[in-house]
Amino acid sequence: MAEVLLKSAVDPGDSLRVKESLMDTLDDLLERYLNLVHQYHAQQQSLTNDLSSGYFSLAQANFSNPNRIRYSQDFYDDRMQASITLNLHSNPERSSNSVASQGSESATVSVSVHQPIPRSTDMQDEKSPDADTEEGMEAPATDPLRWFGILVPSTLRASQSSFKKAVTERVPFLVNVSSEMKELEVEIRRTRKKIRKLG
Repeated sequence: MAEVLLKSAVDPGDSLRVKESLMDTLDDLLERYLNLVHQYHAQQQSLTNDLSSGYFSLAQANFSNPNRIRYSQDFYDDRMQASITLNLHSNPERSSNSVASQGSESATVSVSVHQPIPRSTDMQDEKSPDADTEEGMEAPATDPLRWFGILVPSTLRASQSSFKKAVTERVPFLVNVSSEMKELEVEIRRTRKKIRKLG
């Protein structure tokens, strides 16, 4: 009977210490979550600024073009391919336990720059032997601006750089932060359940 009383006397202190450590952990998780929300909001503002700057520069290029050619998808055909792609994939090495470590960074988005393959090479086998003379010609330029000529307006170049910055920098950062926020939400829910059980 004395042992039971002794255990009951020790248990509240231990559970209190465990509860306090869980509360500290929850505070740290919530602080990190709020920092991520702040970063996410700031990057979303930057993405909005980059996209609006890109569309504004594109509108300026269309307005000030002396040839009255509009820079839009109507002036290129299906041979135009994306020069920058985003590949989304989940990282299996990263578990929800790794969220607790401070320096862990998510790598769920990769940006790759690739050279588009012109479709004309697929049809060269079907052409006559006279096609050999066409092989000496230069391959189509990979920079989409060159489809509109050599001397494109500077506003069109500014538009391209704004869109590239949005795709290569802002979007991957937003996806990675969003993924980390979801993992933190799971960890916060688990910690709150543990605190409720100790009640």
